[in-house]
Amino acid sequence: MTDIRSNDKNIGRFSIVTALFCFVLLLISSNRATAEAEVAVLYPEIREPFRSVFMNIIKGIDDALDDNVDTRALKDSDTPADILAWARERGLKSIITLGNHGFSMSSELSREMPVVIGAVNMSSDLLGKSYYGISLNPDSASLFQRLKALAPKVTRIIVVYQRQQDSWMIEQATKAAQILGIELQAVAVENLQEAANKYREILNNQHSDTDALWLPQDSAVLDEQAILPMILKEAWDRRLIVFSSNPAFVKRGVLFALYPDNYNMGRSLGAMASRLQAAEHRGEPSARHIEPLRDLLIAFNVRTAAHLDIRYTRDDLNDFDLVFPSR
Repeated sequence: MTDIRSNDKNIGRFSIVTALFCFVLLLISSNRATAEAEVAVLYPEIREPFRSVFMNIIKGIDDALDDNVDTRALKDSDTPADILAWARERGLKSIITLGNHGFSMSSELSREMPVVIGAVNMSSDLLGKSYYGISLNPDSASLFQRLKALAPKVTRIIVVYQRQQDSWMIEQATKAAQILGIELQAVAVENLQEAANKYREILNNQHSDTDALWLPQDSAVLDEQAILPMILKEAWDRRLIVFSSNPAFVKRGVLFALYPDNYNMGRSLGAMASRLQAAEHRGEPSARHIEPLRDLLIAFNVRTAAHLDIRYTRDDLNDFDLVFPSR
């Protein structure tokens, strides 16, 4: 009888604890369901397949902020006054803009609430201004570290860049290369014709094991119809290392490229908005700047790697996000 009574008491305690636990879960769930969003996410009204890219970024933001976001697709007719009126009506406290249309409003929006910029390419328009966000341009340090892991003999990286638009990129890349003990040879040009001539000169003098040619995403100095095929043919014939910031180039024969991890980029933007909002709430100044993109995936060409005698493990292969030719 004693054991039965003891068991009854234990069962009773367990039932009470279980009931309290369920009540707390229901309370938390109820609070989350009724919580009002605090962060607005503005994205371009755009068709597939590009819409899915923005939806993936927004998913990351949403997860980073515990579903605490409200979204709005921007129409061409939307003005900063429209957005601020919409944000005030919903009690929103900060804004994340995705894409160029949202970026074009950011200066006016930031006069009223914290603004984080995302999904835009770094340009001279962003330099020297008090913006806070993450660009679409891959972090050069991440690019060079990946190159060094794949081709440790490389001691020099050569890049052709547009003098007016890309000086910021070269400044960051030079520092990143120095840290890794690599020389960065940056060749400034003004137009496509000058770039084509420089690429021919570079390819004639590039060493097969110790030099690597970097192709950034810039149509102003790299024509995909004429210059890129010339580079790829010469690189294949002379077994030269070429890498890029454009995954489409990997499919055509470039060794590897780093490209945006949209979901994790969204998580980083959400965390950035949260930090900025907290700093503004405390009245603390925040160091505003545009960061290069560090949430990156890798595309890799196994055929080019075999041709260059570049070794990689099965684990490396499993870690590559895109592999060409397709498996």
